[in-house]
Amino acid sequence: MERIQIKHPIPPLYDENSEVLILGSFPSVKSREAAFFYGHPQNRFWRVLAALYGEAAPQTIAEKKEMLARRHVALWDVIASCSIVGSSDSSIRDVTANDLRPILRGSRVGRIYVNGGTAARLYHKYIEPELGIPAVCLPSTSPANAAWNTEKLTAAWRRITVPFGKSVTVIVDRPMGSRHPEHPDMIYPINYGYVPGVTAPDGEEQDAYLLGVETPAARFTGIVSAAVHRLDDAEDKWIVTPEGCSFTEEEIRETLRFQEQYFRYELWF
Repeated sequence: MERIQIKHPIPPLYDENSEVLILGSFPSVKSREAAFFYGHPQNRFWRVLAALYGEAAPQTIAEKKEMLARRHVALWDVIASCSIVGSSDSSIRDVTANDLRPILRGSRVGRIYVNGGTAARLYHKYIEPELGIPAVCLPSTSPANAAWNTEKLTAAWRRITVPFGKSVTVIVDRPMGSRHPEHPDMIYPINYGYVPGVTAPDGEEQDAYLLGVETPAARFTGIVSAAVHRLDDAEDKWIVTPEGCSFTEEEIRETLRFQEQYFRYELWF
């Protein structure tokens, strides 16, 4: 295939209620033909997004737009124009980056995620120095990323559903100083509970650790500051703190060691 110089043919998709922005690198040939994002039938993006929210995978462009709007997800790409051979990310040259400021001004986007390593590299090179906002790299949903099946992708992409920076109320069912109901040798050094009305990946209500609350509590409203993503268990645990209270990764790991030492996990911020 020959190299062509091309401008991005698809406008950004967002509205005033968008909270999360997902960026790819540049539309594939199939996406350019469809005039919409992730148009290749083997790309797992729409299946992963639907699985995250417990929905059937959308089929039409209208259904895809409706799901994104309903879930407050904005969509665009890093590149405004480039030269490219077919759909090959590795062939991308002569890059001009998109200006994300209109999206940020016209929405409630507080987090930017990039779909795959190429998008991450290009974002870091062309956009982050100007915008000053880092982006979180998620594993690519492209069929070329064969090492990641849909189930594994969905688990990693759960990160976009964590309401970082948002206020939530935790009902404490295991207060500081109480014993684990199944392992009485484990005494909780912090308050632990759940967020009512939010269903976690294991089908139960969303678990939460309270950090920065130094006395036993029954109920607490705070900010989602981080999350524990277990790599060998089908659940994540939110970390809720008083507003304005922050902890380093090392402090969080040490505080949660009493329970998380038995699991492989990542900390999400």
